[in-house]
Amino acid sequence: EAVPEEPQESGLWPAGTVSCKSAGAIQAVSEGRLLRWASEHDRVLFVPHAIGDFVPAGAPLVEVLALDGGPTGDEDELAGLFALGDERTIEQDPAFALRIMVDIAIKALSPAINDPTTAVQVTGHIAEFLREIGSTPLEGRTRVLRDDAGAVRIVARGRRWEDYLTLAVTEIREYGANSVQVMRRLRAMPHMNSMPMRPRQKSSSELVNHADANFTHTAMVEKRNAPATIQSACTSSPG
Repeated sequence: EAVPEEPQESGLWPAGTVSCKSAGAIQAVSEGRLLRWASEHDRVLFVPHAIGDFVPAGAPLVEVLALDGGPTGDEDELAGLFALGDERTIEQDPAFALRIMVDIAIKALSPAINDPTTAVQVTGHIAEFLREIGSTPLEGRTRVLRDDAGAVRIVARGRRWEDYLTLAVTEIREYGANSVQVMRRLRAMPHMNSMPMRPRQKSSSELVNHADANFTHTAMVEKRNAPATIQSACTSSPG
């Protein structure tokens, strides 16, 4: 059964929209109660935002669709099944935990701190995170929840393997491009802890290729600059 990614592709009738009353980041969603509501009212719910997304005031939280009929009058109950706040949390938002680790790494790689060893240590934890995510069945950008009869009841935004991988390495690769040890660790990351390489997760191989290119470039620059660096160190006067 093909699952539409947008409400207008579903062939169902709009039966109401629940809007966000005050802006905030989605911290948690009671998916079990959403599923029960949709089953009891014979509706399909489209949730256009993933957990962790910031939702402006007035933006849709849930779009309600039906085979026929209009609003049930109970749609306002759905707003209470979403927890929004000023900041993201990690309870239902693993991407935020990854975001925190990446921020630590790129801060360590900033010119003001210049601590690539800390960045390398963090990439070890990031590799373990990716191993866990890679061994978890991800439905992709669209997540589907069904009732006991197998009927689609909720279509929600999710995150793909590629989204996690891009978040994990892109900024570290950018800020650590001149660090041999950082590039070496990124290059080894897909092979650490037997990270799964599923057919749909081809981006793992792309990560190796990007890291190889940056590692080679960085090593060449270091080799080219080594004589001048040694000469400068030998001729500079102390103090």
